[in-house]
Amino acid sequence: MEEYDSDAIQAQAPIFKCVAGIAHRMALKCAIDLRLVDILHSHENPITIYELASSINSSTPPNVSSLKRVMRLLVRDKIFSAHEPSGGGETLYGATKTSSWLLTDSETSLSIIISLTSEPTLLNPWCNMSRCVKEGGTGFEKSHGCHMIDVGGGTGDVITSIVKKHPQITGINFDLPHVLSTAPEIHGVTHVGGNMFEAIPKADAIFMKWILHNWDDEACSKILKNYKKAIPKEGGKIIIADIVLNPEGTSDFDDAAIFFDLSMLVTSRGAERTEPEWKKLLEDGGFTRYRIINVNPRVSLIEAYPE
Repeated sequence: MEEYDSDAIQAQAPIFKCVAGIAHRMALKCAIDLRLVDILHSHENPITIYELASSINSSTPPNVSSLKRVMRLLVRDKIFSAHEPSGGGETLYGATKTSSWLLTDSETSLSIIISLTSEPTLLNPWCNMSRCVKEGGTGFEKSHGCHMIDVGGGTGDVITSIVKKHPQITGINFDLPHVLSTAPEIHGVTHVGGNMFEAIPKADAIFMKWILHNWDDEACSKILKNYKKAIPKEGGKIIIADIVLNPEGTSDFDDAAIFFDLSMLVTSRGAERTEPEWKKLLEDGGFTRYRIINVNPRVSLIEAYPE
């Protein structure tokens, strides 16, 4: 009988963990598609798999066996809870604090991130990662023959929330004209159409959330130089809400940041950046002083000041 080599077998574990990664993502997408989160949160107490299945909106009876297997992984991932009744009987499934972040109608729901990044249009580019390394460019271009761009303030959601909390601020929502064509009128906010690669409206401070990570260093340098022209040398500043990558970090959020960096590799020309990379980027754009405020494990605020 062949001798069992525990060290050799254990060395395989990281590989199988990577192989299993897609299952975790798709199980979460399944929970969102079937509105399992909403169903469990609508009950005051945990429910059985049969009660959960009967609440799914489906033209045919759901396959309980399949649902149970999906729930097993989601419980293991701590998205949902599972309890075995002390007196015996069916396992009871419940909502958790984690699953509350996936409620469909919540303003702070993260479900849109799962749904968007799990669509075939954004999954296919990952298959071209090796071509990105060999040839440059993005996986999205290689899969779909075009370049996907997401810039600016959109219809003004972020600046609106800032103005509501700080009414002394006059807000300017800046984006491409065709994007602003659908933006509603907002008290305290002026919509200004334009292109940040050409010119930025004058302001005392400029706020941008998840903008620069969409672009490569050369493009970011152009954007930052335009930002510098738009703010006063004395007292002016830019505020960047974005990820500051920590490659040595060991938390789940550090893992997610690495994922988002690779996601930028295959879907855009951007990148998530470490603090030294942010420092160089800011200096190239004319901002020699900065400070980083860790708002939460997902995002940091980078305040930068012109030289």
